[in-house]
Amino acid sequence: MVTPIPERSALSASDCPDSAEFDFATDVSHVEGWLTRGEGAFLYETAKHTAGGLAIVEIGSFKGRSTICLA
Repeated sequence: MVTPIPERSALSASDCPDSAEFDFATDVSHVEGWLTRGEGAFLYETAKHTAGGLAIVEIGSFKGRSTICLA
């Protein structure tokens, strides 16, 4: 059985300011890739607000920049 995901308003990268808990420069910049600071903040904030018990699936990560933001 699939549990329905509650509806939420869509977020955009501009809605997600850098979090005090996540520092792109420290946590991600040492990994090669194309993910920008704004995109990383968006992924971090979106993952942070995902309801407990749900899975986040990423397909096709280059070297892991986005994976770090999602974790």
